Amino acid sequence: AARLTLRHIQGIMFAAHVYEEELKSLPPAIVPNPALPPEKRLSGLVLLLPYLGLPPSYAKKQEKWWAETRLGEDVTKQGKELFEHIDVKKAWDDPVNLKAARTIVPAFLVPRGGPLRDKRGFAVSHFAFVRGAAGKDNGAFPGEKALAFSEIRDGTSQTLGMGQIYTDPGPWIAAGPSTLRYVYHPSENPTEPTFGSPFGAACYFALCDGSGHFLDVPKTPVETLHYLADRADRHRALQQQVGD
Repeated sequence: AARLTLRHIQGIMFAAHVYEEELKSLPPAIVPNPALPPEKRLSGLVLLLPYLGLPPSYAKKQEKWWAETRLGEDVTKQGKELFEHIDVKKAWDDPVNLKAARTIVPAFLVPRGGPLRDKRGFAVSHFAFVRGAAGKDNGAFPGEKALAFSEIRDGTSQTLGMGQIYTDPGPWIAAGPSTLRYVYHPSENPTEPTFGSPFGAACYFALCDGSGHFLDVPKTPVETLHYLADRADRHRALQQQVGD
């Protein structure tokens, strides 16, 4: 279960890498659509469907590693076929997108990590983009804004990109708290859904470089957790030191 969880959460970040190489920015966690109210907009996971299982450019020089790490060809096939049946200009629960919304995507799930569907029958995700730290849009996936890797000033190996979720799972196709969350330390007593697992606040994360880690959030200092979630706090601190 641990190996599959890591493979899945890393696989989502690798898909984001391929997306960034092709489109010169990471996917927005919320697909912009002024014609729709925020609660009806699509999740950035939709944009990653055609890229699941595809190798980033650097993987071509590490064939053995990629063969052991990549998502299977069945995942790639499902992602491409599913994307073709989604109208990205329509709401996630528009009749034209309902079949996709009810389709379970194994790559977005943790083995024994929670329900596969919500109470309405929509297929859920057990992973979400990291929006930032404690209610601030300072993470790698700040809502509708699409960042390039160069804008993650702390470095991709120092910034959280995706995290495991357990409470209040929702449709993988929908933008909002089911696929996009802020990182909170338990001591902050968050009032909105954050990251976690069946083991509480300790859960899996993928850094923006694609590496996967199990993070014991309760035992992590609040400042360290916020540092990991913020894409540029170290850079801003250095700027301030230079200014002083």
